[in-house]
Amino acid sequence: TEFPCPAGKYSDSDHIRDAEECVLCPAGFTCEEASTSSDITACAAGNVCPEGSSLSSVSSCPTGTYDGNSGGLTTIDECLNCTVGHYCDQEGMTTADLAECTAGTHQNQTGLSSCETCEAGWYCPGTGNVQATKCGAGYWSDAGASACNDCEAGYYCESETETVHSMLSRPCEAGTYCDANTMVAPDRLTDACPIGSYCPEAVSAPIACPAGTWGYRDGLASVDECSNCEAG
Repeated sequence: TEFPCPAGKYSDSDHIRDAEECVLCPAGFTCEEASTSSDITACAAGNVCPEGSSLSSVSSCPTGTYDGNSGGLTTIDECLNCTVGHYCDQEGMTTADLAECTAGTHQNQTGLSSCETCEAGWYCPGTGNVQATKCGAGYWSDAGASACNDCEAGYYCESETETVHSMLSRPCEAGTYCDANTMVAPDRLTDACPIGSYCPEAVSAPIACPAGTWGYRDGLASVDECSNCEAG
């Protein structure tokens, strides 16, 4: 009785009587049942095919790695670590499958299946970010930002990694005012509320004293400090 070679082996002989007479499929290839040398198929991209492989027995490059050879891998060790600025979240990925970190994320390590969310106070523009970038004084951001926001008028952002919470903890003090993108606390001498106006905490511009009152000096902090005009 003649037998076909089992999957993972091949033979060009027409008179196979025992599986031991078949030859193991070479590493980097697959052989299905009853294969001859002309049926040997190169290991598909993303797969790993040690000696004696068939389609049902191959493994794939694990998550965090990819096939940089576009096929023909013989061991898992030949799978390459996912590169910085990218993530490999599926098994069997190839060079063409490498996914760039999306805007708002970054990755400075190799061999990982996901990217890191950009921290608050930092930003990650575009795709493929390796490192996050500080927003810089005068700006702030939430986590996962691809761009930074202007420091809100009435507040100042002196840190290079300002968050919305830290910004709101730095209101411009009463008696002064500050525009958007202010980087330092307002100065009582240079940023004082002008005569005829008052400036409560966290205002972007002076507020004129109401009709019938006036501000006799600079740096007034509330409407109560405006003085009544004298009769006549």
